[in-house]
Amino acid sequence: MKLFVNGGILAERLLIEKGWADYVFDDNYALMPLEKVNTFIEENGHLPNTPSSEDLNGYIPVGDMTQLQQEKIEELFLHMIDMNEELKSLKQENESLRTRINELEQK
Repeated sequence: MKLFVNGGILAERLLIEKGWADYVFDDNYALMPLEKVNTFIEENGHLPNTPSSEDLNGYIPVGDMTQLQQEKIEELFLHMIDMNEELKSLKQENESLRTRINELEQK
């Protein structure tokens, strides 16, 4: 360890050399279905591809965690986009069924 500060650090800007999580938007990225995410959380007590608090041993690697948090944010947006598309489709189907019911009721 090259720097140790007891008490805290005040800075106007902090840059950490680390990659970003735009790989989530690649066509070959395997977005885990929410059902599998839920199962993973139930079995492991934390999100997939993230360390548990036990793994961290009280220390948070800021660069790594920032990238992992961005990965999870981007995954959430992909799930929300999928859900929004499904919701729009269900609304169209619902409207079509209502129209059909109204037509049948008028006969």
